[in-house]
Amino acid sequence: MTKAASNVSNHVDDSGRGLRMLFGMLWRGRMIIGICVALGAVFGVMSASQIEPRYRAHGKVMFDVQQANVLNMEDMLLASPLFDSSALENQIQILSSTALIERVIDELELDKDPEFNPLLRVEKPSALDKVRDLVDVGATLDALRQRLSGAVPAQEEQQNTTTGDRSHLVRLAVISNVRKGLSFRPVGRSRVIQIAFMSDNRATAAKIVNTVAEKYILDQQETKQEAARAATVWLAERVDELRLSVQTAEEAIETARSEISDRTGQTLEVTQQQLEALNLEFAATQAALSRQEVLYNRLTDFLAQSTDFGTVSEFRDSPLIQQYRIQLEDLLSEQSILRASYPEGHPSLQQVSEDIATVQTSMAEEAQRIATSAGLDLQGIRAQEASLLAEVRRLEKLALEQTRSEVDLRQLSREAEASRVLYESFLARLQATAAQEDLHEADARILTRAEIPLFPQSQSKSLVLTMFSMIGAIIGVGIVFIRTLVNTTFRSLGQLELVTGQHLLGVLPFVGRYKTRVRVFQYLLNKPNSVLAEAIRNLRTSILMSNVDHPPKVLMFTSSVPGEGKTTTAVMTALTSQQMGKSTIIVDCDMRRPDLSQFFTSPHGNNGLIAALHDDAPLEEAVFQDPETGLHVLMTETGGRSARVNAADVLSSQKFNDLIERLTETYDLVILDTPPTLAVTDARIISKRVDSVIYAVRWGSTARGAVVEGLKELESVGAPISGVLMTMMDVKKAGRFSYNETGYYRSTFKNSYIKP
Repeated sequence: MTKAASNVSNHVDDSGRGLRMLFGMLWRGRMIIGICVALGAVFGVMSASQIEPRYRAHGKVMFDVQQANVLNMEDMLLASPLFDSSALENQIQILSSTALIERVIDELELDKDPEFNPLLRVEKPSALDKVRDLVDVGATLDALRQRLSGAVPAQEEQQNTTTGDRSHLVRLAVISNVRKGLSFRPVGRSRVIQIAFMSDNRATAAKIVNTVAEKYILDQQETKQEAARAATVWLAERVDELRLSVQTAEEAIETARSEISDRTGQTLEVTQQQLEALNLEFAATQAALSRQEVLYNRLTDFLAQSTDFGTVSEFRDSPLIQQYRIQLEDLLSEQSILRASYPEGHPSLQQVSEDIATVQTSMAEEAQRIATSAGLDLQGIRAQEASLLAEVRRLEKLALEQTRSEVDLRQLSREAEASRVLYESFLARLQATAAQEDLHEADARILTRAEIPLFPQSQSKSLVLTMFSMIGAIIGVGIVFIRTLVNTTFRSLGQLELVTGQHLLGVLPFVGRYKTRVRVFQYLLNKPNSVLAEAIRNLRTSILMSNVDHPPKVLMFTSSVPGEGKTTTAVMTALTSQQMGKSTIIVDCDMRRPDLSQFFTSPHGNNGLIAALHDDAPLEEAVFQDPETGLHVLMTETGGRSARVNAADVLSSQKFNDLIERLTETYDLVILDTPPTLAVTDARIISKRVDSVIYAVRWGSTARGAVVEGLKELESVGAPISGVLMTMMDVKKAGRFSYNETGYYRSTFKNSYIKP
């Protein structure tokens, strides 16, 4: 096999091994599964035969969902709910409610029908009863049957309950039985619901469906009427509350108006007019005050800096100052004339100077009086401004207070108006609701009434048969799984490779239940073209090809425990090699239980392996050549000195090693038959002196743990294990256990190339 092919094979094995093992396990247990399915089907047929014919009637109802108008009080109070994804489910819950079912029971008197009242039933022996009579499993099965059939409590429990409790329990049982027969199904995406009922009586089934639909419609009408009555009561209470609210609001308005009038003495409009007039007057006063302040400041500044009163208009316009100015001009003119006629110090000049000073003083006094008058006017204007400001503030405060009062009053008016409008609306709605209280119709209607079914429903029997068959299949698979888990032997080649981690060298078929090892050997001799002979040749090829560059010359056959066919396999391998022209010798290394003597009869007596090791006889004399097959055999003597030697010491000696080397120089192939690995240590000792170890595992017999432990023993000493060998494999059974493995293919196609 090339490397690429090997990689592909490994990939396929890894990816599909788990699935193949699963299908292989089910394939192996197909008989058990088939038997369980058949038994389940038998029980299903027995149970189905006890099922009474059941009739299924169905009808349809449709409910109309109206869109509620939030602006219409009637829609808000009395309309149907909006349609959404849960509307159908809500209606189905109403249809299956206990209250509705009780009304149907009372209408049709179903509590007097034995189909629904368990107290009135006359129990017929069922298939389970017949099986119980045959097997007699006791009262436990009877109690279980009563509970599964929905019967009333046992007699002991009935004695512990009162009459009222029993009636209640019976009522609950009737309701439960009616509910079990009912089924509801929405029809597509429409608002139609299909009502169905399964019953032993065809007429009863139709009656119950129609009665459920009728009671559903009646329940809708009564619900609407109850809602209307509740709405009327609520509206009447609300109208009384609103009437009192309107009256209270109007009284609050009148009280607020009276309080405002008593507190302010005038209206807000008058106050606002007065405030507007005062604001105009206050603005004029402020302007006059500004002008007067400017005049007063100008006059006082002039008096402090100048004496020419003619430059100031207020002084110039004063008649008295004008008169003083004329007198001053005349006196100044007279002074000028006198100065021209009289010298300084003349009494006339002095008199004129005094008169000028008098006039100037009078003029200054008059100007001062004018400025003082302007200051007094300024103070008066300021006083008037303060008075006007105080009055404005008072009116503003009054207006603010009146405004707040008006706001409260308007708020009270709005509340009163809203209460009045709501009161009138509720009053009108109360009158309309009271008039229409008994005129409501149901939102649902019967679309199709149930007809009496003509034929019984057959699905229940098919369902029972299918259910029992499936239960049988499940039980069968469970048994197969449990049997697989309990079995600790190797039943498939893939399992052997997976558990051991070793390469599979070959598979030897089982050639007969009652054949001894000698007869198996004779079978190989007599039928060289048989399946067994071909398997031995394949084994020899696999061994030699395990190391192409250095084919093994010294082979060791061993196993975990005795009875796995390693000795027979070693003899047949040696014989096949001899027949193919290779000089071969087989050496019996089991000094405790030598088995080669069963195949061959040596004429040398006690001359054998022990004699050769102790130099009691030459090797050529110790080796026996079978006259029939020509095979060279080095046997271990039975009894005598062989029973007294220590096998471990002999096999680990240098003489044994030298013996093996001499044999390899003489023969093309040396085959060593060794004791089982787990029995003694001989196999581990010998394994260090061989080129290849072939580990035999008996199909369906050797425990997996023993094989793994035996391989560990050899691996611990570094034994050159070439692979594992499956012996005594029942090809037919292996085909059942592994339908896709080597044994199956060989058993299927062997007749095309190999003669039996």
